[in-house]
Amino acid sequence: MTDRNAVRRGYDALAEDYQRARGDDTHDEELLADLAERLPANPRVLDAGCGDGRPASTWFGDDDVASLDFSRAQLELARERLSTGWLTQGDMTALPFEVDSFDAVCAFNSFIHVPDEEHETVLKEFRRVLRSDGWLLFTTGCSTWEGQNPDWLESGVAMEWDIRGLDETQELLGAVGFSVEDAWIVDDDLDDGNDDAKFPLVLAQVA
Repeated sequence: MTDRNAVRRGYDALAEDYQRARGDDTHDEELLADLAERLPANPRVLDAGCGDGRPASTWFGDDDVASLDFSRAQLELARERLSTGWLTQGDMTALPFEVDSFDAVCAFNSFIHVPDEEHETVLKEFRRVLRSDGWLLFTTGCSTWEGQNPDWLESGVAMEWDIRGLDETQELLGAVGFSVEDAWIVDDDLDDGNDDAKFPLVLAQVA
């Protein structure tokens, strides 16, 4: 089982290594543009697990995004990129926001670190803070896998993941009140030594 505190400590310790390794993914920008076309003018967006602010917080613009992460070091990097962004330290299992606060939630490369037994809780939290026609865009896995890397990104820092496969994730989305609109399998451009890594990005709407 993934240890959430180990994940938080890991991202605190390797924040700058992660920032350097991931670079800018053009496919993220394309999918965010697709999402934006579905949203009203001046949408309110939650970037859940924002990291250094890329891609969602920086793409949508500071005034439109609430940027949340449970790693303080990641939020400090985000603060350097976002001039007026709404930055919050918090946990996706208990989002510190009111019901119906957002038109969209984005969770790039963050949901995959949530312990399996809390996946449903997090998706229910996303559903709670979204408006009645809101959208969710997030990273999941092609197949179910739980594990850790004791030296992720050759940083000397351990990291853990708890990933459900795409089919299971879509079933869970339906159970908590979402309708899956689309899913794209994209290359994982992170320089982690695995050239064949791929992740699905799932787009769902409140049902």
